[in-house]
Amino acid sequence: MKKLIQFVMITLTALIVIEFPNGVHAGWNWINPLPQGNNLYSVWAANSDDIYAVGGYGIIMHYDGNGWNRIGSGVTETLIGVWGETGGNIFVVGQDGIILHYQGGSWSTICIDENTEFRGVWGTAEDDVFVVGSRGSIWHYDGTSWIEMQSGIENSLHAVWGTSSENVFAVGTNGQILHYDGNAWTTMLSGTSLTLYTVWGFAEDDVFAAGMYGTILHYDGLNWEEMESGTTFRVFGIWGNAPDNVYASGEGGSILHYNGTDWSMIGGTSMLHFHAISGTRADDIHVVGTGGTAYHYHGDQWERTTSGEVVDLRAIWGASGNCIYAAGSWEILRYDGLQWSPVIGVEGNFFTVSGVDENDVFAAGYRGKMVHYDGSTWSEMATNTENNLTCIWCADSDNGFAVGQEGTIIHYDGDAWSGMTSGTTVHFKGIWGSSWDNVFAVGDGTEVYHYDGSTWTPMNTTAHWGLDAVWGADANNVFAVGRVGMIIHYDGSTWTQMDSGTSKMLLSVWGTGENNVFATGWDGITLHYDGTSWSELNDNTLNYLTGIWGPDADNVWAVGKSGAILLWDESTHPSLTPCATMTPTDTPTPAITPTQTPDCEQLGVRIWMPSHYFEPGDLCSCKLYICNPGPDYYSDVPLFVLLDVYGTYYFSPSYSEYDYLTIYLSKGLMEVQVVPEFIWPETGDIATGITWYAAMTDKDTTNLFGNWDSWAFRWGE
Repeated sequence: MKKLIQFVMITLTALIVIEFPNGVHAGWNWINPLPQGNNLYSVWAANSDDIYAVGGYGIIMHYDGNGWNRIGSGVTETLIGVWGETGGNIFVVGQDGIILHYQGGSWSTICIDENTEFRGVWGTAEDDVFVVGSRGSIWHYDGTSWIEMQSGIENSLHAVWGTSSENVFAVGTNGQILHYDGNAWTTMLSGTSLTLYTVWGFAEDDVFAAGMYGTILHYDGLNWEEMESGTTFRVFGIWGNAPDNVYASGEGGSILHYNGTDWSMIGGTSMLHFHAISGTRADDIHVVGTGGTAYHYHGDQWERTTSGEVVDLRAIWGASGNCIYAAGSWEILRYDGLQWSPVIGVEGNFFTVSGVDENDVFAAGYRGKMVHYDGSTWSEMATNTENNLTCIWCADSDNGFAVGQEGTIIHYDGDAWSGMTSGTTVHFKGIWGSSWDNVFAVGDGTEVYHYDGSTWTPMNTTAHWGLDAVWGADANNVFAVGRVGMIIHYDGSTWTQMDSGTSKMLLSVWGTGENNVFATGWDGITLHYDGTSWSELNDNTLNYLTGIWGPDADNVWAVGKSGAILLWDESTHPSLTPCATMTPTDTPTPAITPTQTPDCEQLGVRIWMPSHYFEPGDLCSCKLYICNPGPDYYSDVPLFVLLDVYGTYYFSPSYSEYDYLTIYLSKGLMEVQVVPEFIWPETGDIATGITWYAAMTDKDTTNLFGNWDSWAFRWGE
């Protein structure tokens, strides 16, 4: 259920296929974690000083016995599987049908099918390699060419392993297990309908498979039987050196051990996920996972072989290049010009950090928590609110502002924080000002709220979606960013919409001037504004980037998910290798089936999706048709759009417990995009009865305003 809800919340709120611009010329350098912070999904060991791991953004890492180093892959697709015959002959597979082959000291790249996601690779020799992936795809390499094999199934396959070319196993969604006898693939009875992520063993009668909810199966040569794992965490990887010494890695930082009789938990309950495990002997085992994290087992203890914090970071601010703070889940980090380190004695779930100078710093977050640093000591301050505080901005030591949930705005006068009247219940996300009496606040609504020194008033904008951050070069150059790539600009009199070139959610904005502005957001997206237009920059990460700040144009920092701290370098750029397509495909790009625009005869809302059922590869979106037959016009109309996931309701646009949009309802038919177009991905799940609801209400949100609508849909492999 957790995976299902996570998929709905992330994928249905603008999961867009990443496209990188031609001629990228700059990039982010990883500062934390090190050596890099993209997730690692697979690891394979040739020997104790020759180990490979692969992951997000085309990452290939190599361990030489002393530490991990990044290898240039030449691609940006997420890499999911790695296997080698020897350290000099390695195969890597991933998204968009990509296969990388290392031989003779260099990597070559081939794309078999851009609509296929390869997830597992294994072989017996360099001329006998099997690759499995989405929609039951299986390909075989004979040393000369890749040949597609007939699996006879449509379920996605996640892993492949065998003892010989006549005894190969593949596992996947819905408990799917296939066996290859050297002639054909046949389905085996697994005894489970749960997704299996990994398969590995010692012999044809001693094979393990594992997956969702702690499922671990064992094959004795005749039948697959479920084992008692002692956990409900997902299990992603299995490896061992003997039948009575087997390890499994998985969700929540879990590591399991099998002694030949029972499984027992030897590690877990962290924010990390260990996606893969491999080794060479009983005292030489490696696990890799979230945020590029890697651990090594020496026989008596697990030692981390990467470094840095991996907690989610949400905001960054500095007094100078030698005094920078990053705030996030349960801690605050400080950069002193040499290194980042946790602030000792300060704990909390922080969403924001800002200040006046190095002796006057504030951080705030969950349920109104606020702490202050006076140059020597951090102390907690009273805010008189239980609402989450999401952003702070300080004009000077006697004028600080903080915003948060339910229209919360509080003001600091140099002595204490006190509440202000915002006149709204919008969940505020960002605040910035050019002076104490010219302050802008943005949030889930489409309006920007302005403070003139005495009163907060709403400003009309051209935004169609909620806003998450605001920053300005001066009073006549203010930028606000938000959902679905929304960027608006204020010139001192009017807010106008800008073309961002993306549909991804933007979470932060900052710059050094009106001609040098950065915005960051989902999937590590980084946009730059040069005074004329916004362009997407090479970002070097898929981690969400939630905050950006710098002391000057040459030193720009960004922070984000899994402890990501990156420093911008204009001179850094990867060498990208074009992906040569092996076999042309005539399959056309999926298109939404045309629909007849509804008539506008009755006041109300209509929901539209291209289908009530989605499979991987289908094009999906969701939009509303809102009708006002006239003759009146209506302003500030609450529009509720919510998603019912098995009785739990998520309110757009934040998909929180309660939220809504505010629209201006002119005469006629208006179209509102709820979810932009995306290709339905492989999910490993089947779901039915997921339902959208949409309705307008009166301004008090107590009575319906016009007709409401619903749209039920489902998906499967």
